[in-house]
Amino acid sequence: MVAGLFVLSGCAVLERSPPSEPVAVPEAVAPETVAEESPQARPGEASGWVMSGELALRRGHYERALESFARAVELTREPGVVQRATEVALTLGDNTLALAGARRWVALAPERTDARQVLVVLELRAGNEDAARQTLLALLEYSGEGAGESLLALRDSLIEDVQTARALALLEAIDQAYGHLAELHYVRGAVAYGGGDLALAETAIDEARRLSPEWVDPLVLQARVLVARDEPEAAIAVMEQGLRDHPGEDSLRLAYGRLLFEMEREEDARRELERLVEANPSQADAIRVLGLLALEQERFDDAHDYFMRLLQLGSHADEAYYYLGSLEAGQGNEATAMRWLSQVREGRHLLPARVLLAEVLGQTGNLDAARELLRQMREARPDARLALFESEGRLLYNQGRYQSATEVYDQALEEFPDDRTLLYGRALSLERLDRLDEVERDLRRMLEQQPDDPVALNALGYTLADRTSRHEEALDYIARALEQQPDNPAIIDSMGWVKYRLGDYEAAERYLRRAHEMVDDPEIAAHLGEVLWVTGREEEASRIWRQAMENFPDSDVLRDTVQRLKD
Repeated sequence: MVAGLFVLSGCAVLERSPPSEPVAVPEAVAPETVAEESPQARPGEASGWVMSGELALRRGHYERALESFARAVELTREPGVVQRATEVALTLGDNTLALAGARRWVALAPERTDARQVLVVLELRAGNEDAARQTLLALLEYSGEGAGESLLALRDSLIEDVQTARALALLEAIDQAYGHLAELHYVRGAVAYGGGDLALAETAIDEARRLSPEWVDPLVLQARVLVARDEPEAAIAVMEQGLRDHPGEDSLRLAYGRLLFEMEREEDARRELERLVEANPSQADAIRVLGLLALEQERFDDAHDYFMRLLQLGSHADEAYYYLGSLEAGQGNEATAMRWLSQVREGRHLLPARVLLAEVLGQTGNLDAARELLRQMREARPDARLALFESEGRLLYNQGRYQSATEVYDQALEEFPDDRTLLYGRALSLERLDRLDEVERDLRRMLEQQPDDPVALNALGYTLADRTSRHEEALDYIARALEQQPDNPAIIDSMGWVKYRLGDYEAAERYLRRAHEMVDDPEIAAHLGEVLWVTGREEEASRIWRQAMENFPDSDVLRDTVQRLKD
């Protein structure tokens, strides 16, 4: 089996009424119209270069956009213009322009602590340790009594955007001047924890707690370090002692509930969070986690209610819209799902909401609108172009538009020539078009990159077993894949199928029964039924096929197998 893992799966939920004020989804998503450059926008002025840059961005001309914003940075004295240029450069991955922009931003607006924070991180990423230290010291001096808050504001960026060693060296370099701040040691502990240095993390946390015994954030970090050390009971003991010491600290109980959720102690997490919400019904963060927990436990009624409560509180609205839309899509309520999803406007849920909206549009037969939506998102989010190409290819494949899917993958591979997901997606589409030489080309290209990749090995082996007479060669590839993932039902199915094609019916049945017991899949059922049918057990084969058809009435491979053998 090759394509079974390529199709997105949904979840079942109860039908819901649409939002009270739905945002209509158009039958076709019109391309964004962009005005031509204004005649007043002269290229010699910063405003002209900004307009040129924005126009190029909207049209997907990213190199031209970067060049225009770089000229604007040189010419302008407006901090807002430089901030925009810096943000665009960061989004498009131009670290040189981003650094130049951040430096100019700080020079034009020295009172902007956010500008200084961005510059600290960019100097550090560029390897300019001394400049990063000087910028950080200037930031903390400017912050005065708020120096600790400025350090906390840097925490996530130091963890996610900077090499751990560089971040720790920077914090060590300012210890002499700011070692009296608990926040410095806490941030050092968080960076060390993020980088896997648990011993250093514990040392830093101890110092933070010594300097600020009533501050609960270091206590939460200590519990996380204990979980990372595989000491979950010790982590729980730390949190429970903290709750006894700080009984009115809602943030601590919320953190405890989150930690229990992450530890997969779901009922304990639910108990703690429900206790918090009972005491404070407007505790939106706890309601949000309860909604996610309900999704995890497939309590879809409860999940819906929690996300509706978030909307009533006016908190986490975009996330609530996204999950409400996901719930409706899983139930097959496409119109309601589209209304919810179309209300997501910004934040980290915007991209998945638009992708899911495109999928729902495709399912309702509005494939052109779905593709246009994804195209617009590729222009608006150049950092996500790869993922959006993958989404469009998968959408077309799932809708049976194999030629169009291949064309999308061709276009994407011009930009991302070595991406394995794109190569695999194109291979699946090409197989449906009977272009087997090209299928083999793409799968072998994947194997050149990673010779032991079980996905490529299995796909190549299955294709050779199913579509050619090169069965011994197919067996070798599938055996290598099975060695890598012995419990993967798709690979087990492939082994059963190649054994069948080689005439080893006993081994084929053994593998296929095992795969069938592991997962309910129409292709596996088709294969197992075929082996049983050709070995004279037609009644059992018919029973397996009949049950599979009830669960997967739209399966082409199942229907074709039954017709081919019974006709």
